[in-house]
Amino acid sequence: MKQLITACLLIPFAVAPCLAVQTTEKQQDSKLESTALAETSLKAPIEGGVLAKDMTPDDVTKKARAFFAEWLKSHGEKEIINDGTGVGVKGKRTRLWAFHYKGADGTKKDSSEVEFRVVLPDGREIQEFVAGMGAQDNVVDSAISNFAMSTFHTVYACCLNEEDPHVVREEVEIGGKNYEYTTVGLFHMSNSKDPIDFNPVTDEIKKTIAQSNLKLEGGIHWMKIVYGQNENKPIITSVTFDNRQHTPMTEKIKALQWPESDGFYMGKQFLMFRPKTNTEKDIK
Repeated sequence: MKQLITACLLIPFAVAPCLAVQTTEKQQDSKLESTALAETSLKAPIEGGVLAKDMTPDDVTKKARAFFAEWLKSHGEKEIINDGTGVGVKGKRTRLWAFHYKGADGTKKDSSEVEFRVVLPDGREIQEFVAGMGAQDNVVDSAISNFAMSTFHTVYACCLNEEDPHVVREEVEIGGKNYEYTTVGLFHMSNSKDPIDFNPVTDEIKKTIAQSNLKLEGGIHWMKIVYGQNENKPIITSVTFDNRQHTPMTEKIKALQWPESDGFYMGKQFLMFRPKTNTEKDIK
């Protein structure tokens, strides 16, 4: 099955710091970051859940750590954190984690599904579940790639590198206040041989957000839009806001004029919002 996905080109950068200095700085930074994360973790970011740093690392954690670290390196990051606080960048408190999806009883439920956690600067956590596709040996890699091209890249541009040029940043007025949202755009899957124009529905999504009553006070917020169709009829529509289902937005997104194409079967967009003048530095 052919997948048409828009993604930026990653260009590796040479990294050759002094090893002795790098090791010393990493040890110092790890201690500082661990203390900072512990202080902000007291806010119980996921209702009824456990903190990412308290979950048990598994083989997916190891695979995802290597992927995230290499991804950050390919984006030119030279001071990458990969320790007990998660994966991130020195000087930033955002951390990345991944695990095999487990049920409430703590046992692995689906070998193809990965649970991703992003610990934000204020201690809240983005939680996302992604199922991989393809051969069994590659489903975890597929899930990580899916997450990286949509959610992770948006997180990176919003929280780790505000100067990243490979994303869309839009200003929007909601409730009389100005906000900026960051997104890599609409990630879509299709087996169509012909190009599909997603610009109209992307514009409609922006208008729908501007006309919404989203509660955006208090720093960074995030939204995930998932839309699936078969024979040009919706089979699934889901909008979550700060990890929770947002029924009004789900109904509005479902009613949009999505492209009519026998080939297009799924679209996903991840967005992060913050007040126009807000940066990670402001909300530490």
